Amino acid sequence: MPNNIIHPIFNFVYDKYVADVIIDGHDESIMAHAGALGCNGLSDSNATVLMSKMPEKKGAVCSFRIELAETEQGEIVGLNPKLAEKIVEVGIMKSERVKSYKREKTILNSRFDFVGVYPDGRHFVLEVKTVPLCSEDGIAYFPHGYRKKKGDAVSPRALKHLDDLIEIATKSDADALMCYVIQRRDANKFVPSETDPIYKEKFYEALEAGVKMK
Repeated sequence: MPNNIIHPIFNFVYDKYVADVIIDGHDESIMAHAGALGCNGLSDSNATVLMSKMPEKKGAVCSFRIELAETEQGEIVGLNPKLAEKIVEVGIMKSERVKSYKREKTILNSRFDFVGVYPDGRHFVLEVKTVPLCSEDGIAYFPHGYRKKKGDAVSPRALKHLDDLIEIATKSDADALMCYVIQRRDANKFVPSETDPIYKEKFYEALEAGVKMK
């Protein structure tokens, strides 16, 4: 759970990954960084979100960052993609199976969250995706969102990650790993989203090619 949690009512501004947030008990809004944009309604206008205070930085527009949202059913959901990466990094740091690792490394056409080495000298490449959405029957899914035009993939960047992981898995001896972090307790299963058939097909192609899905 982030430090300095604040419980606000939220109004969203779409142009700069910035939100106007009204904190409970206050009349004036503050500006907060919204890394997941509206997140399919979880942090749209009048949603309830939880924030952490950002370190002071000269010239910074925002003093807070949106980390979590609360659904109408009272479920707390992780929204900040960086939070998912931190969760995975803690696991990597504690793992005896990892000798060393680096963050944010570019391989082929993608920048991956983690690139590391096992004790036996083999390498791994790991990408992390945060999964904030879940159906009423407990099925978490990714991706889901807005398209620039009909027929496009929801996230061309996420699709490119899978393409490059496929190449790593089939043309090298490195482990190619995709980790979907489901930051909510009401999910019991994960599937590639039915709303993006392009990504769904690529997901199963990657699985068949040897990409390890976590």
